[in-house]
Amino acid sequence: MFVAVDILEHTDSGYNLIEVKSTTGVKDEHIPDIAVQAHVLSKAGIDVRGMELMHLNRECRYPDLSNLFVRDDVSEQVKDILPLIPQAIEDQMRAIEGDFPDVGFGEHCLTGRDCPFHDRCWPEIDKHHVLTLYRTDANTKWDLLQRGIDSILDVPSDVTLNKQAQRQVRAVTKDATIIGPGLAEALAPFEGRLAHLDFETVSLAVPVWDGFGPWHQMPVQFSCHTEVAPGEFEHHEFLAEAGADCRSEMAAVLVESCRGADAVVAYNAGFEKNCIRKIAEAAPEHVADLTAITDKLIDPLPAIRNYIYDPEFLGSFSLKAVLPALVPDLSYDDLEISEGQTASLHLSRLLFQPHMIPEQERPALRRNLLEYCRRDTWATVRLVSTLKELAAGGIARD
Repeated sequence: MFVAVDILEHTDSGYNLIEVKSTTGVKDEHIPDIAVQAHVLSKAGIDVRGMELMHLNRECRYPDLSNLFVRDDVSEQVKDILPLIPQAIEDQMRAIEGDFPDVGFGEHCLTGRDCPFHDRCWPEIDKHHVLTLYRTDANTKWDLLQRGIDSILDVPSDVTLNKQAQRQVRAVTKDATIIGPGLAEALAPFEGRLAHLDFETVSLAVPVWDGFGPWHQMPVQFSCHTEVAPGEFEHHEFLAEAGADCRSEMAAVLVESCRGADAVVAYNAGFEKNCIRKIAEAAPEHVADLTAITDKLIDPLPAIRNYIYDPEFLGSFSLKAVLPALVPDLSYDDLEISEGQTASLHLSRLLFQPHMIPEQERPALRRNLLEYCRRDTWATVRLVSTLKELAAGGIARD
């Protein structure tokens, strides 16, 4: 057995084993990780007296990084399972030497962390598999599978489902978009002159801007399509330069972008609300205007989740899931950057590790990031327009 110990601290009474994690707390899986290390060290003649987990401190705020790490003593938890480690090692060695394990898929596949062997073990499933039932607990899904029911088309009427999952079953069964009564009323706030807003953020383990802690979302980019006349939009955008805290400058551009709007549209608007709050903390001169933008935020997600289901949602109400179904002529396929996680990764490198990107490639990367964010706000422009059409005419009634 081989282990790579992060920190081995020598003390008068022996050694402290310190495992370092980038989490902001102790997790259950950390304990056996440390236990294996303690076991191997003891076999190598190292007298381990204490065991700790060093992790990031969620209370830390830049610029004071003196308390960036917290050390939690986990000696007792580790000692409780240390006697089990030799047998666990023996079992794993025997498994490695043996044949490929024949472990069937089951309820254990639906709980806890995503399993890296999922694609190896599970057969290819239909896009309307019961596993896609919206916000349905693992026990219900597993019960259906045990009963030989793997398609949403075959879900019995006696199964208790939430309203969204019930609508999902009806939509898949009818192979039609289902629109529940009340959609028009839910869209009442989406009148007047609208601005459509979307932020992109970066999360760093070690904060670099005032007031931020480990893994806090730092707003570094936004796009805004603002209606200037019925059906006519003006586009505004902002992308930070490398390194510097851009929030004061961003605030000024954001305020001008939304000026005159009766409401500000953001998909899953809680995210945008938090971004604006973080910007306001560094731009006191714009607090009143930023607060006004926050007060005007309206979100189309609840209207879709509560009143609409299309079979092509495939169990999700994310923008990337609903857009192809409701606005099929608009996609991200032509973009170099086509999803948020990739955008965040590139933003992190561009702004905080620019040396990792050849200088001649940076302008193109900035253009690609701007184009991706721009597509997000144009997507909500088109989406709101489509929702109004559905509310007025309807495709199918629930």
